[in-house]
Amino acid sequence: MITPRRARPARIDPQLAAVLKQTTRGPRALEAYVTIRSPKTGAGAAAARTVLSRVARRTGTRALRAQYLELLDAIHVAAPRAFLRELCAQPEVIAASLPPQVAGSAMIEPVNPRRVSAKSAGAAGRRGVPA
Repeated sequence: MITPRRARPARIDPQLAAVLKQTTRGPRALEAYVTIRSPKTGAGAAAARTVLSRVARRTGTRALRAQYLELLDAIHVAAPRAFLRELCAQPEVIAASLPPQVAGSAMIEPVNPRRVSAKSAGAAGRRGVPA
């Protein structure tokens, strides 16, 4: 007799696990990327809806935002901590992580900054550089 193989527990990013263990301190909703296992190719969106509705029934809360990312078989979800804890415990969930944090400015810093004066700007126009 063949017994069904048990699903492995989801790989939870250590930073996400630490945030989920905290009590109610911090923002009301957390964002996470949750990778799911879909039963067959092309059924990922339906599997995501099923998992999200099951978690909503169990916790009594809903995700504030959820977007299924088809190419990644993942859900980008913003929800309360209790919802995310239960979501990570579902058998369809393969992995979960926090979204990447962008530090600093997105502006590219100049390599050799220098002051520009009206005189130097006028000289560039006289050298044949169009204005």
